[in-house]
Amino acid sequence: MAKTHFLKNHIDKVDALNDQLWYYLFATEELNKQLSAFSDKAKENFTTDLFKTNPHSRRIHVTVASLPRHQKENKNLTFGAYFATCYEIAAKHIRTSFDTLKAFNSLTAYKWNRAKEPEKNLLKLLTDEGLPTPNVNITDTITYLRYRRNHYTHIIETPNPSLAGFLTATCPRLNTHWRTPGTTIHLDFTKTLVRDFTQEETIELIKLLRICLIEIDEHIAGLLNVNSVIEHLVKREYGTKTARLNAYTLQQRITKIIYIGRTELGRTFTDTQIQPYATTIGVRP
Repeated sequence: MAKTHFLKNHIDKVDALNDQLWYYLFATEELNKQLSAFSDKAKENFTTDLFKTNPHSRRIHVTVASLPRHQKENKNLTFGAYFATCYEIAAKHIRTSFDTLKAFNSLTAYKWNRAKEPEKNLLKLLTDEGLPTPNVNITDTITYLRYRRNHYTHIIETPNPSLAGFLTATCPRLNTHWRTPGTTIHLDFTKTLVRDFTQEETIELIKLLRICLIEIDEHIAGLLNVNSVIEHLVKREYGTKTARLNAYTLQQRITKIIYIGRTELGRTFTDTQIQPYATTIGVRP
């Protein structure tokens, strides 16, 4: 599978947020166990009574019996925040894909339109250049995720006209696409409570976001000009060095770029492809 040189950074950030989500769920479960151990009479006490050593208990100051209600509101807010942050990583990846394709393939006539959505900017670049576009279910899923993120962050309680139309026209197909192989079980793309995030739904949303990010990356990686990719790698490894070359050190460079291409990018480069760049970049006159 071909990959871009920036995929790992973005995937690592999504995975780190996913780990934080599971930490939150772990900590919440432990709290629930502690609360369930209290008797009904004890639960009538305030947090300042039963959690005297907790310096934050006086800030919330409610009865222990009412904590589950606060926890439910907190969960929705927290799940939405995790998802929205993950979406921002995906949006950044799409922008980086646009900029990299433009630079590596010398598509200088194109500019990122801030008024347009990330996936639409990328699709316009591909379409105008006559390049293949990603699977429509992938880009439509990104659009759905964007709508969910926007409604969450802008506190839009019900679907706006644009999302309402999308829910009707596109989301039944997305349900079929992702449920058929069992990728999603709990997520319903057609639901109208778009600001509500359950635990199971949030896990699947982040899962889909990660899948779409990888799919788009593989698609873009396959379109990048090979010579530009090699030039980028050689500059990254040797651009700040000034070394004298001989047959041995040249072969070392070529071997390293071949290894990086295979292990990091899932691509196979030849000596002939690499040599023009390995002999001119970071070389002492």
